[in-house]
Amino acid sequence: MPGKPADQFSPIAVFSTSRRATGTLLLPGILWFWACMSTIGFSQTFSTHFMGIENPRCEGGTWVHHGLDRARMRKAGGIAYGTRSGTDYGLKNGDILKADYNVALVTQNTPDLTDIDSYLRSITAQYPTPQERAIAIWRWSQRLRKQTTNPMEDGHYVLDPILMFDNYGSCNCGIISGLNDALWLRMGWRAHYVQLGDHTVSECSWDGGHTWHMFDSSMSFYCFNDRGQVASVREIEKNPRFYLENFAPECGTNPARGTNDSQAWRCAADRPVEYQRTLANGYDSFRPPNDIQEANLLAQWGHHYVLNLRPDEYYTRYFHPLAGGGVGTFRPVRGGQDPDANGAFRANGVWHYSPDLRNPATRQFIYADSGVRWTPQGVRPVAQTGFVIFKIDAANVVTSARLTLKACGATVSVSRDAGIRWEKLGAGVGEMDCIGPIAGVTSYLVKVALHGPRACLSSLHIETITQLNRPALPRLVRGPNRVQVRLGPQVETIQFQPAIAGGRYRETVHSASGLDVDPNPDFYKPTLRPARNGVPAQATWKIETPTPITDLVYGGTVCVKNRHDWVKLLHSWDDRTYVCDYEKADDSMPYDLMVNRPVSAVPPGTHTAYLRYEFQTERFAKSYFGPGIQMALMTVHYQPRHATFVPIEVTYCWVEHRETGDIERRHTELVTSPMHDYTIDVGGFRDPVMKWVRVNLQGFGPDGANVRYGYSDGQDVGPGAEAPWVRYRWGKNLALGKPYTLVGRQDERNPDAGGDLTDGIIAPPDTYVSAKYMPTYVMFARDVSPCVTIDLGAARTVAAVRVMAGQEGGFHLSYPNLITVETSLNGGTFTQAGTAGFNQVFDPPADYVPWELDDASKFDDLPAGGRLAYAYRIIFAKPVSARYLRVRCEARPGWGMLLSEIQAFDAVGVETNVPPLVVLPNN
Repeated sequence: MPGKPADQFSPIAVFSTSRRATGTLLLPGILWFWACMSTIGFSQTFSTHFMGIENPRCEGGTWVHHGLDRARMRKAGGIAYGTRSGTDYGLKNGDILKADYNVALVTQNTPDLTDIDSYLRSITAQYPTPQERAIAIWRWSQRLRKQTTNPMEDGHYVLDPILMFDNYGSCNCGIISGLNDALWLRMGWRAHYVQLGDHTVSECSWDGGHTWHMFDSSMSFYCFNDRGQVASVREIEKNPRFYLENFAPECGTNPARGTNDSQAWRCAADRPVEYQRTLANGYDSFRPPNDIQEANLLAQWGHHYVLNLRPDEYYTRYFHPLAGGGVGTFRPVRGGQDPDANGAFRANGVWHYSPDLRNPATRQFIYADSGVRWTPQGVRPVAQTGFVIFKIDAANVVTSARLTLKACGATVSVSRDAGIRWEKLGAGVGEMDCIGPIAGVTSYLVKVALHGPRACLSSLHIETITQLNRPALPRLVRGPNRVQVRLGPQVETIQFQPAIAGGRYRETVHSASGLDVDPNPDFYKPTLRPARNGVPAQATWKIETPTPITDLVYGGTVCVKNRHDWVKLLHSWDDRTYVCDYEKADDSMPYDLMVNRPVSAVPPGTHTAYLRYEFQTERFAKSYFGPGIQMALMTVHYQPRHATFVPIEVTYCWVEHRETGDIERRHTELVTSPMHDYTIDVGGFRDPVMKWVRVNLQGFGPDGANVRYGYSDGQDVGPGAEAPWVRYRWGKNLALGKPYTLVGRQDERNPDAGGDLTDGIIAPPDTYVSAKYMPTYVMFARDVSPCVTIDLGAARTVAAVRVMAGQEGGFHLSYPNLITVETSLNGGTFTQAGTAGFNQVFDPPADYVPWELDDASKFDDLPAGGRLAYAYRIIFAKPVSARYLRVRCEARPGWGMLLSEIQAFDAVGVETNVPPLVVLPNN
């Protein structure tokens, strides 16, 4: 925990200046006595040790005695003194406000995306072997992103896993391969970026390069060699069978029958049928030659998810886009497009911040001010001009904001780069919308300047819209949900990634020399590089904080390709003496090396950090072969004004699906410690529709003091709705290629061709279900309940049956309402062996990987949502001897039916000791 801030102040004697205050607070008893006395209507001479809030960007260096009118002050030897007149007022009981910093809200159902280490720990710590951990990393990379256009901010691709997964979730094969490389490297493994003929994947090695293992999170695929290890690119090149037949069960529908088979699918990819995501098509990408890169990995990391809570604000994260949409609710991709036209992943959050400007205690939670006084009427200038700066830590990436002010004599400006630049919005009165100046960052500053003796800022409300990646939100599922709220280090944070592409470093850099800018930046070369041989080039950024700096981490992507070139990272506290924290001066790979260097030794009272990126080349100035940086990232922590835990309210809202109908419920928890675990029980026959989750300090939510803790209906439904968490291992399919009889009127748009239900071809999830696109399907007319009788050819031991079915909206097709399996030795007398109901579609196996549009809102009107293909399982109480299997599929009233394949297995293994997808730290 940081020590007591040097600028923590008394509620009465408070000063600010543009020059740094280096002394600590000394408050002798006699001065405290005078400060606490009411001085109404007479002049008083006073002196006190300076303890004001340092404002590194004050205009004019005005000293301010907050709460006093007509104050004249001077400073000498760290003492503020002068003569004052007017009315003094202090804080009332209960007005000492506090805040919480770096709040993490996580559940057992979604990874902890606070930072890269928390993320990897939450998804891999439960697995004993490196291969299992690698598969877990692949699985979550597949779940947390969708195959679409890559987002860019300030001319940079979003390449950081935390930034991507928390906010965007949209990228293509090249970017997700780089994200995976970052995760492999952070695990302490080696990584490959692999450029195939028409595709990009990544490889990892957990044994120092002895073996390599290919994972494709874009096309949702990995496969095994004959030793049971995840296969490498070179192994797949030499043996196509690994890709076509040895794929992981969660990745493919059925084995391909050679490299020209067009009826075996990568089942978890995007639009398998429309985009021809067949296994054969996938293997085609691996035909040699392929470029396995050691030199460039496209791997970056370093961003943190920063969620701070102050008085007078609350943050609601919705699990859906805000109504009305528009450019103010999303970060556009190429051409200004919404990246999520299908409604598969994008959502929005809303911050509400209404600081009480009539309460002087609020001043403790603004960013900075100068030349103003806090009065019962609002914030006023001391003389002719003054300003107050508010910081919005939005946690997620900002898309827009609306500011509503009651003020006179005010103008409003915003900054997206920690106050280095300001953009004026206009006169500070009424409502004003802001998009461009702040969109794409996770925090921004609002400065209200006050002009003239009558100027006053009496109220301010800031509504900030953020973009969320819905799969990354801390969701609830049916049954018991472990929820954890914890506080990280109690520090304020500035995260700054300057734009450098296209020469934009000039907009924010403090000093620079000898630089050249590559006009076509890319991941395999530096963007900032030396302009001349033998002459050092440098770019230095200056970060200023309103309270003392506690520590910092800085770095970026470093490029050095020759032993006689170098890149250095240096820091300084005075812009004169620089300390080198990192140097690369060799030709070791990769050439796009991600570097993060911490600096914890900070002189007391320091408010300014100078962070320098320096590089020099012997003979490759302005060249691809020369040194430099691709990007820079700086994170500076500074002291909060109060670092004592404050209780937090967390409210979840969801809709439960019950047999009697849907019901909306809420649960509000009062978090009473910095590490708080609790359970929310959710009922229903399927996972709930999540509506929103809100966090705020106690009493500062929209319900104020009227909030009701616990369940909104007063009922704890208990854990009984929990879905089974098991994995199945299927034996030999006895029904493959066997004849069958089929009873039930078929739909002419895709009737049975005579063997479609046992041909071994399984339809993937997609909307292409007619005979033209997916002939393996058999389509049945509305309200028809088909019956299929399969002849196994001889009496066989049967342990289980699977029925592959589908649903589609345009033809009004659904899953069976009930599946009944009967067995017989003679074909005349049948005995019921097992059943499966419609709702089993909501109980997939533990290793089930959904396809990319499984949760898309465009399928909300279907009975099972976006789960367009599913394998129903009917496991017998015990294996039986049978030659004939009769499968009855009862139609869902008013719907047609879609069947793809029926399988019968001689054995099935049920694994119940399956690790959870996510683990949370214990208290």
